[in-house]
Amino acid sequence: MSEDPKVSYVLPTHNRVEWVAESIQGLLQQTVKEVEVIVVDDASDDGSLELLEWFVSRDPRVKLIVNQKNMGAGESRTIGHKAARAPIIGVTDSDDFSSTDRTEKILNWFKENPQSELVNFGYVAVGYNNEVLEEFPGLPFDEKLFKDTGGIVHFSNPTVAVKRESVLQVPYRKEQDGKTDDYQFVEDWIKAGKKIDFCPEIIVGHRTLPSSIMAAKRGFRPEWAVKR
Repeated sequence: MSEDPKVSYVLPTHNRVEWVAESIQGLLQQTVKEVEVIVVDDASDDGSLELLEWFVSRDPRVKLIVNQKNMGAGESRTIGHKAARAPIIGVTDSDDFSSTDRTEKILNWFKENPQSELVNFGYVAVGYNNEVLEEFPGLPFDEKLFKDTGGIVHFSNPTVAVKRESVLQVPYRKEQDGKTDDYQFVEDWIKAGKKIDFCPEIIVGHRTLPSSIMAAKRGFRPEWAVKR
């Protein structure tokens, strides 16, 4: 295996000890092995750190950055992006899981679309026990809808793959003014004159929990809450 990763996955996490191991494991079990997983622990106090240190001790592809105070998802992502070594970054959430061919599909996209800077893939919403709740192969990002209404329904942050040089030019920022980090990122990306490309292939199982932003926007059905 080459020492240089082809894709860097940046995974910010805060108090996700129940889910983060599954997220990391899925990234390590890719069909393409030349990956690195940069975990940015955002001052967790639920035992996550011990688990993350165990992963670091077991696999050199896992890198751990620990925030001494809670920075929020946006700033944590950018901290990880700056540390990434690969030319392509996979945006990742700590309670989601990846298909084993996620890296392969990302690399194929940029090989076939060399001018692309950012691509948004499809996903499935999953519940507590990984049961598929709903499939979102998605639609191309609607820039007019976003500018007219602020709607980002066709943008799934946990499936994004972006060129490192581009996301360092337009970084994720700290959540403010009631806007999530991904919403602010889309605003900044569009203002910079950049394009959001789309591929309908599904690469992520996106955890939909009662406390999640997605649940608040789409509605959370009680029958989804089958606890472990």
